[in-house]
Amino acid sequence: MSQLNYYAANNITFMAAQGLLNVGIETAIKQKIAVSIAVVDRAGQLVAFGKMDAAPPISASVAEGKARTAAAIQDSTELFESMINRGEVAMLSLPHLVPLKGGLPLCAGGEIIGAVGVSGSTGEGDLSLAKCIVAAL
Repeated sequence: MSQLNYYAANNITFMAAQGLLNVGIETAIKQKIAVSIAVVDRAGQLVAFGKMDAAPPISASVAEGKARTAAAIQDSTELFESMINRGEVAMLSLPHLVPLKGGLPLCAGGEIIGAVGVSGSTGEGDLSLAKCIVAAL
């Protein structure tokens, strides 16, 4: 992905998002897992999405929710999940946020330019794949 322009106007570009999606799908195939992957811009708007054929149906909306959450909190959704597990359930009143592992912000040039969300594996599996995707940026 080194030849792509990663961001414009502080947001991930479509080409970079598509490239990250491809990295995620290729990695999932190697790991023999079926997932959905969403890439959003810094405002949480969907830029690229893919659902593998055998991915659970619910994984599509969960992946987008994880990506949107990571963009909103500007951190890993693992942090949000741990807050809920510690009893900070008031955070659940925030609309459209998903407190499950597998969402990470995407950074370039020292700023958050978007986020990725992965769903369809275990929480740890989703997080691991999301980390592989982030590393490709």
